[in-house]
Amino acid sequence: MEIIYVFDVLCGWCFGFSPVMQEFYKKHPDLKFTVISGGLVTGSRVGPMSNMASYIEKAIPGLEKTTGVKVGEEFKRQLKLGVRIQNSLTPAIALCILKEMLPDKQVQLAHALQQIYFVAGKDLENEDTYAEVAKSFDLDEVEFRRKMADPRYENMATSEFEQAQKWGITGFPAVILNRGDSLIAISNGYTTFSDLEKRLESAKEMQIKD
Repeated sequence: MEIIYVFDVLCGWCFGFSPVMQEFYKKHPDLKFTVISGGLVTGSRVGPMSNMASYIEKAIPGLEKTTGVKVGEEFKRQLKLGVRIQNSLTPAIALCILKEMLPDKQVQLAHALQQIYFVAGKDLENEDTYAEVAKSFDLDEVEFRRKMADPRYENMATSEFEQAQKWGITGFPAVILNRGDSLIAISNGYTTFSDLEKRLESAKEMQIKD
């Protein structure tokens, strides 16, 4: 069986859910984990942070209280400046490359990208941001940068966006159990670790009964 985690680097609730997914991943070494980028900010939604700054600023206290994560001061500063571009495609491309280079650490890679954005406040439109992540995982930085210039990874990223749409996923984070013969949604939106565990067990019981 496989766990499919549909998230977006720009998604605040995915950032809040990241510690839950980290714990869930560690609890289930018997399961394969695949991370897919959902495409939260694409098309006409792409633009400067100022477009969503007011909404994000109001949402941060509730996010922190509910999930226990802390948004970094540099991210908040950049939010107030509002000039950086928000675009889900660039981090999705980078993640496709990182996943190809380290297929068994997809959950950790997704977590690292969100940390570097929501905590360190790095620019997701700057290739150096992703090279820093690659380096932190002991990956070949030169190879990573070469792949960032390869258009096939953009195709891979957009294919992931399209797949999420085909599954009918409109909100993130989402967790899906792939049983091989069918897909079962076990989480849509922020979920606690205990609830996620209960939903996984229920989905497994469904498999036994089938």
